Amino acid sequence: MLDDLGLVVHPEKSVLIPKQKISFLGFVIDSIKMIDRVTEDEIRKTKEVLLSAIHNSHSVKVRGIARIIGYLISSFPGVKYGALYYRYLEMDKIRALKQSKGDFDSLMSVSKKGVADMKWWLHNLDDSFNDICHLPVDITLCSDASLMAWGAVMNDTSTGGRWSPSEGENHITCLELLAALFALKYFQSSLSGKHLKTMIDNTTAVSVINNMGTSQQ
Repeated sequence: MLDDLGLVVHPEKSVLIPKQKISFLGFVIDSIKMIDRVTEDEIRKTKEVLLSAIHNSHSVKVRGIARIIGYLISSFPGVKYGALYYRYLEMDKIRALKQSKGDFDSLMSVSKKGVADMKWWLHNLDDSFNDICHLPVDITLCSDASLMAWGAVMNDTSTGGRWSPSEGENHITCLELLAALFALKYFQSSLSGKHLKTMIDNTTAVSVINNMGTSQQ
C-alpha cells in the first residue's frame, strides 16, 4: 500500500489518524497524562512466568530466571521503580552460573530476597507507570567525599563531617554515595515534594544512582 507521497505503508504497523493514546512495542503511550505503561498483554505474560518461577523457586532452570529478568528489564520504560526490584534475582542468577560453570540449563534455587523481588512485580505491575517527561528542577544539591571526610552544599547552606574509622575503610565510590545519602538526610525537611538534582563528581556513583543500584555483590 502506498501513501500520497508514494511511500510504502503497512496498515497493521501504521497509525494514520492522530491519537492521544497508542500502543507501541509493548507499551501504552498516553500523551494526555504524559505517562507510559506496560500493555495488558505484556503484563499477563510477565505474571505467568513470575508465578511459575515463584511456585518452583527451590528448583528452577537458570535459563528460566534469565528469561524472567529479561521480561522485567524490558518493562522498565513503563515501570518507574522497576530497577529497584530485580537485583537480588540477578545476583541469584550470577551465583548459579558461577556454580554451574555457565550452564543455563542447570537447576538453581531462588533466594528469599529474589522471591520478594518477583512478588513486588506481581503486586505492582498492574498499577505501575513511568513519566514521559519530568518537571523542571526545583533544588540542586551538591555533595563530595574524600577518604577523610564528606561535605554538601544546598543554596547558601553547607554541611559535612569526618568519616568514622569503619566508614573510612570503604571504597571511594561507596563514600561518594554515603555523602549523597547523608546530604539528603540533612536537608530532607527542605526537599519534601521537590524535584531534586544531585551533583556528584564521581561518574560511577552517578551511574549507580541513575540505574537505581547495582548487581555487584
